[in-house]
Amino acid sequence: MYKRQKITQSPCNSGNLAQRWLLDTRADTTAIESRKFQGEVLQAHGIDRPVTLEAKGSGRAAQQWGLYLK
Repeated sequence: MYKRQKITQSPCNSGNLAQRWLLDTRADTTAIESRKFQGEVLQAHGIDRPVTLEAKGSGRAAQQWGLYLK
């Protein structure tokens, strides 16, 4: 059975696949997929709740992220 994983911040380690993400910047929103855990994406759970790594689910709004440039 799948176990939900909380996302934590750690010092940068460019050789660690768990710190690498795949996303498509061509769309207005995108899923942010783990390079280490393929098929698993970042998922929001509301204000002041931790972001987790979850199995990718088609059309889940909580798994869609908007990117912006400063």
